[in-house]
Formats: sequence, C-alpha cells, structure tokens
Amino acid sequence: MPAKGSRNEDFPTDLFVETLFFSGIAYFVREIATGKGFWSDSQFRLFGYEPGEVEPDFPFVVSRVHPEDRSQFLQWNRELLDNDAPFNHVYRILRKDGKSIQVRSHIKIQRAPDGTPLKAFGILQDLSHKNDSEAKIRASEKALKEAQRIANIGSWSHNLQTHEMEWSDEMYRIAGIPKQKIHQELLFSLVYPEDIPRLKEAERASMEGEDYIDIEIRLLRPDGEVRYTQYRWRSIKDSQGQEIKRFGTIQDITEKKKVELERLRLERRILETEKLESLGLLAGGIAHDFNNLLTGVLGNADLLLGYLPEGSREHACAEGILKSAEAAAELVRNLLDFAGKRRGKLRPIQIEEVIENTLALLKPLIPSHVNISFECQEPLPVIQGDPLRIRQALMNILLNGAEALGTKPGNLWIRAKGKSTPPVEDTRRNWDKSMVSGPELLPEDALMIEIEDNGEGMSQETLEQIFEPFFTTKFSGHGLGLASTLEIIRSHGGQILIRSKKGEGSLFRILLPSKPKA
Repeated sequence: MPAKGSRNEDFPTDLFVETLFFSGIAYFVREIATGKGFWSDSQFRLFGYEPGEVEPDFPFVVSRVHPEDRSQFLQWNRELLDNDAPFNHVYRILRKDGKSIQVRSHIKIQRAPDGTPLKAFGILQDLSHKNDSEAKIRASEKALKEAQRIANIGSWSHNLQTHEMEWSDEMYRIAGIPKQKIHQELLFSLVYPEDIPRLKEAERASMEGEDYIDIEIRLLRPDGEVRYTQYRWRSIKDSQGQEIKRFGTIQDITEKKKVELERLRLERRILETEKLESLGLLAGGIAHDFNNLLTGVLGNADLLLGYLPEGSREHACAEGILKSAEAAAELVRNLLDFAGKRRGKLRPIQIEEVIENTLALLKPLIPSHVNISFECQEPLPVIQGDPLRIRQALMNILLNGAEALGTKPGNLWIRAKGKSTPPVEDTRRNWDKSMVSGPELLPEDALMIEIEDNGEGMSQETLEQIFEPFFTTKFSGHGLGLASTLEIIRSHGGQILIRSKKGEGSLFRILLPSKPKA
C-alpha cells in the first residue's frame, strides 16, 4: 500500500495534477466509489497535520468541515456529483489544533464514458491570511476615517488626464453635501465667490510647475454656512514635466479661524480703547480751553451786533464772526462728546419721540431728493438715556447717509424695534463684513434702531476706520461725527453694528439696553 501523502499508483494523474504536486499547492484526489483520498503535502499542512499522519478519506474530510458549514458542504457535493454543478465555494474547516480557518475549494469530476463519476480533483486555498489582510485594511481605513474626522481633514485626488476626482468621507462632511460623483465644476460651486480667483491662481501655479500648493479658502455650503478651510495638494508629473495628478487635503479650520478673528478683534479693540483714551484726554483739554476762548468771542460778537446798523457791511461781518464762533462751539461739543466729558442726565425716555424730534430737525437740512421714512414697531421699551445726546448721535448717522446719496434721488430708512431683536451673539454672527463696537453683552429685549441708506456704500478699508477720530472722506468734514456718536452710544451701555458694501448702501444698527416698564 502506498504511503499516505505520496504518489499513489492506484490514482493515475494527468499533467495538471503532476504540475500541482511540484507547485506546493494544496490539492487532493478522491476516488468516488470508495471514498479513498490522496492529499498533497500542502493539503495535510493546511489541515494542521504532517503528511501521512491521517487517512484522508471522504468521511475524514467531512469530519473536518466546520459543523455549521457541514450540511451545506454535503449538499454542494451532491449537486456536483448529480448535476455537475460548479463547485467553487467558501467554507470553514477545523485544523488539528481545533482552530477554524476559511478556505475556498475548487472541485472537478472525472467521469466514465457512461457518465459515472470516477474521481474528484480539487484544490484548496487558505483565505485566512487574505481575510486577515482585508481585516487589517478595513481597520486601517476605519482608523484613517476616524483620524480625519477628529482632525477635520478630508483627503482627495484628481486625475487631470481622465478628470476623475475622489473624495474621502470627511470631504463630503466638510463641504456639507451627500456622497456623489465629484467634478471640478462642483468643487468651484462650493467655493466662496470672493475666494474663487485665489483658487484659480493656485491651479495656474500648479500647472506651471509649482509642486506644492497651500492656500486658505472658504467653502459656502448649500445650507448657507461658511467654512474656513486650509486647501493643500502635491502634484504628480510625467516624464515631460506635465502635471497629471494631484493628491491633497482640505482641513476645516473654522473654529480655529473664529478664535483667531476674535483675538484680532479684541486686540484692535484694546488698541482702539487706548488710543481713544489718549485722544479723549487731549481733546477734552483742548475743548475746555477752546470753549473758554469762544465764550468771549460769542459774547463780544453778539454785543457788537447791537451797535452796528443792520444791513451795513460791518453788521454782516459781525454776523459772520458769530456764525463761525457758533460752528466752532458745535465742534467743541463734538469734542466733549468724543472725550466723554459731556454727560447728560439720564432719564426714562420713549425713543420714538426722540426719533420724531430728530427727523423734524433733519428735514430742513437735507436735499428734497432724499426721501426719509420712519417705521416703528409698537410697543417699544422705555430706555434710560439723554434725549439730546441720542438725538445728536442719530443726527450724525442720518446726515452721513444723506450725504452718501449725493445728488441722485435716494432713500433713508429709520426703523425702531423692541423685544423681537435677535440675541446679540446671533446678530454678530449673521453680519457679513460688519464693524462691531460697544459692549459684548446686551439684554435680549434690547431696543434696536436701524438707519439704512441706498447710497454709495463703503469699502472695507473705510469700515475699518469709520469710528476713528478725525477720519473723514469728506473735504469739509472734521471726522468727529461718528467718533462722538460711538461715544454717546457707549455711554448709554449700547453698541453699534455696521454693514456696508461699495455700491450697495449702508446699514447702521444701534442696540440700547431697555428699562422694563413699571
């Protein structure tokens, strides 16, 4: 009797089986009638046995199939013998040590001329290593996805020859869109409009030979939310130096950017406060001394008018002196407001009355082509304030708005609202390109006054300087109107927000803390 696991003269083999024997692949031959089997050395080792250690007949094979897979294995064998059904199946076997491994088995039947099955020829493939590798790959992919999620980093690739783009799951989350086929046009549709030129310039540099690109762009999600991102990629080039592929990442840096912008805003505010304090001390001293000098000028000019005949050249000159002195006195009042030296007595006031009085004084001062409308949402809360100083603040903003309209017909809108005002945090967040000055917190039922014009609007550079003392865009302006307005609103515990864009007009929003009605 031939040794188990060696060549067996009772089982003649064809060239294919001969080749398998020398290849080291796990294979077997089984006689159908008797169930006797022949295993290659590799087949024995696959089951955890030394070659020839066991008799590999069919009952032994069945005993080594995992109990949960055994009935299915027997059914596959019956279908193979009865119907020549293809046998290419995955199932589990039990090794000698009891460990279960997954295998794939391919079996062919050799038949007699009358169709009687004679022998089964098969090979077994160990899938455990493959499954382990696949499991490791899946675990690695899962870990990568989790790392990308934690770091807010998405990865992508772009084949410039086929125009195919691939995104990681985190890319879709950052962009705020569902998984879909990605193309260059879709990417550009997600970029914040003002950042598209920067992205196009980066792409041009990449095409012209730049190996590594690192830029900051904003994404505009379909829901309207803006996300700040760091966009990086490295280029792959062919032998001619032509860019053929890009591999890159996008990192969501929105929270980091918010912290950075808030830090810069606070730094600017500290510098602004320090500068205003210094200028306030200087302006207050000048205004005080200048006011003393003006008292004499105004008194003497008024006295002089009483001695000069009306209609005379001398009388007209004295009137000119008086008007100039009165204008200088107004400048002194603005200086005192800016310096915080002119504190009125606060009392409960109805803001709609203050606005109506302001508009009555304003109408004679503005051109007829400027249309003013006032909208008041009732009931408005009572506030603690100085009506004269609040009127001055409103007058400064309204006059600026009227001047912004120029010689063309235009509109000035003034609106007053009460408890429907959104929370301050929401207000700040929703204002694009805004200038915010004043206290950080206000009651949710703050009084809100909005003054809007459809004039020329302001550039971002102008917005950044608008509250600075002595800054003006007008030839005849002294640059203290809005500076004193800011000080008046601050002295009432309020704040000012501005939104403006060149060619689109300006909107000033004043928030003042209300005093609950008794």
